[in-house]
Amino acid sequence: MAILADFSPFLELMGLDEAYMDVTGFESLHGSIRQMALKIKQRVKGELGIVASIGIATCKVVAKVASDESKPDGLIEVPPGGEGAFLAPLPIRKLPGVGKKTEQALNGIGIRIIGQ
Repeated sequence: MAILADFSPFLELMGLDEAYMDVTGFESLHGSIRQMALKIKQRVKGELGIVASIGIATCKVVAKVASDESKPDGLIEVPPGGEGAFLAPLPIRKLPGVGKKTEQALNGIGIRIIGQ
């Protein structure tokens, strides 16, 4: 997490290998948000020898889904206003908090993708 702290002090740790970051306003120091993400991925691989998947979005839920969709070792950026188009075709189970039972219940009423 020390690598992430080099890019922003606004970290929300979600376990040993996952965190949310707010990098708003740090572009003048590190380049665009996408450039920051690429630098983070390079440092993680170079310093720790592991890959990192990153999702960039305007909210945590979409960033989490984007990160999960980019595994392993990917980077997905969902532009502001593009959240609906990104999420709509994905299976409902891709939403954080939707487990097997919720998925089954939603499938039972005909909801299979997030856009429904």
